[in-house]
Amino acid sequence: NPQHAEQARQLENCIAKHLDRPFAFSARTAIRPEPGAMDRLECLGEYISEFCQKRASAENGRRRLRILVVDDFCATPLSCRSSQGSFIDCSQAAEDFLQAQAGAKSIVLVRVVHTVESWVAFSGNSVAVGCGLTMQHFSNAMQFLDGCCDDIMPRTPSPEATHNTVTLKHPSIYRKRRCSGASSALQRMRKRHRGCVAC
Repeated sequence: NPQHAEQARQLENCIAKHLDRPFAFSARTAIRPEPGAMDRLECLGEYISEFCQKRASAENGRRRLRILVVDDFCATPLSCRSSQGSFIDCSQAAEDFLQAQAGAKSIVLVRVVHTVESWVAFSGNSVAVGCGLTMQHFSNAMQFLDGCCDDIMPRTPSPEATHNTVTLKHPSIYRKRRCSGASSALQRMRKRHRGCVAC
C-alpha cells in the first residue's frame, strides 16, 4: 500500500534523526483490516508466531528475545476477547496473549506499552485518547529493554488497571516536553538495535 509505505518512510526518517544514524524497519506485519484492539493483537500474535518458528531453527533460537510493543490499540482501553476465548482487559493480559503465540520452544519476554490515557470529564463523559510516548511510557519501555526484572521494576499502570479515574480540566499534561534522560537513552538504543518491525 503506497500510503502505508510513505508513512513508514516518514517514521524511519524521524527515528534516524533521533538516533543520528540510518534506520530502517527490518520487517512488516501483515496489512489487513484492524477495526478493534483484538484484531491488532491477533495480527501482532501471528507475526510473533511466524518469527519465533523461524528463529527456533536458527543458532540463536534458544537465546532470550525481548519484544516491545508500543501501541494505542485504536486509542481505546483494552477490553476484548480473543478467538481462543481469553479475555484481554489490561496490558499484562495482552503480554500473556502475545507471549503464548511465541510457542514453548522460544524464550520470550514481552512488554506492551499501551499509549492511552483515560479520564472522566466534568460532564460525566468518559474520555480516552492516544497520548503517544509520554515520559512514563518511555521510561517503562527503556527499563524493559535495559533488562530490568519485573520483580524490581514497577510497571507503568495500564489505563484499565486504574480504578480511581482522575477528572481533568485540561489535557495540558500531553504537551511535548524535553527530558535530559531521553538523549542518553537514545544513545543506548544505538548500541542495542537489532531489528524493529513496522506495525
